[in-house]
Amino acid sequence: MEMHLADFPLILVVALAIPVLVELTLDHQTFSRNLRHQIMLGGWIWLTYAVCHVIISGTLFGIWFTDEVQHNLKAQDIMTLIDRGRWDEVWAFAEPGTNAWQLYLALLYSFTGVSNTGSTIINMFFAFWGGLILVREFVKILPPVHLRSWPLLVIFFPSVIYWCTWNLKEGFMYWAICLVISGVGMKKLTAGDILRVGTGILVGGLLRPHIIAGWALAVLGVNLLLKRRAPLALAMLIVLPLAITAMSSVAGIEEPTAAGGLDRAYQQAAILSSRSGGSTIHYEGGRPILFVSGFESLFFRPYPWRVHSLGLLLACVETWTMTLLMIWVWLKMPPQQWRFFLKMPHVRLAILACLFFSLFFSFLANEGLLARQRVQAVPALMILAIIPVLYTRAQQTWLRTVPGFASRYQVAERRSGTQKQRNHSPQREFHGL
Repeated sequence: MEMHLADFPLILVVALAIPVLVELTLDHQTFSRNLRHQIMLGGWIWLTYAVCHVIISGTLFGIWFTDEVQHNLKAQDIMTLIDRGRWDEVWAFAEPGTNAWQLYLALLYSFTGVSNTGSTIINMFFAFWGGLILVREFVKILPPVHLRSWPLLVIFFPSVIYWCTWNLKEGFMYWAICLVISGVGMKKLTAGDILRVGTGILVGGLLRPHIIAGWALAVLGVNLLLKRRAPLALAMLIVLPLAITAMSSVAGIEEPTAAGGLDRAYQQAAILSSRSGGSTIHYEGGRPILFVSGFESLFFRPYPWRVHSLGLLLACVETWTMTLLMIWVWLKMPPQQWRFFLKMPHVRLAILACLFFSLFFSFLANEGLLARQRVQAVPALMILAIIPVLYTRAQQTWLRTVPGFASRYQVAERRSGTQKQRNHSPQREFHGL
């Protein structure tokens, strides 16, 4: 395990920053002191794993990533250019995608002296921050019941911990996505909101512009469906062309057209599908079916009979658990609950995001790559799988324990489908108590 002297102050700073971040992000009236302390403890455990991840994943389980090695090798080449003062060649890497990530690593290593472990710790910290933001978003749409253990699951989701604790782009991308998600359904647009969402679009646009553009478009689409959301929608509409242009640059498309991007994507899928290996997906007819292949990959791959490594086993268990939970909870709902949940801005956002990833995953013909990229869709999957369960359970608790709530809830249910129901929905009844 490679560590430099500069890594130790970084570990101390992150360890001290974790409780500060928890206290600043999570409302004390909503999150109990005990729960906040549990989240802090979880953050410190995650930090310990980040420090020892090479020993745990590499030495014990033999899991290494070629991408991480290549990023570090290229960062060392850029560091050589920095040492020689050849800044014109250094800034040539300042373009969205892999080059931007490698330039970031080179600058980080050169000016701070941290090692690959230090970079991994920073990735872990931003992924942890993203989890806190996501929990705060969940609380906005859940009834004010006692928060027990579910925030721990949202923050310390298994695939998020695993994939964001490498020297890869996933940690920053997860944080950027959660920042963009915080822009959905805002009641009042503030400078802080613009800064938060804009930062997410900027960071995501530098690393994976196509992914952050998909999420930003989903937020924009939901906000356009809501009343009094025009300022935020307009602001995001102005920023999005920058991300789309960057995406075209990364893909090597001189003229950013839909046809050109689709042809390029099919070519990439053909290259991945032609490779040998147990993780390669071979499509019938030699090419994927748009949306259908991606939907299958998002919700069902890897299949249990195609698992041949620990990483794919973990991905299979998590994917099928989430998918079966979604199927169970949504099929169990009566029609009025379907209508109720489908009106929630965050649920609409999750559906639009899943449509985007069904398109994007149509061209990822490798199950190992899918398992890694799926972490960027985890917020949408958690909203669709966890929110209905938590909301229904909270609803049952209040019906059982709050005097007079059952009658008020029945009145709200009878108003379903009317303008009055929107003003006095069960969700508002919960928050009005």
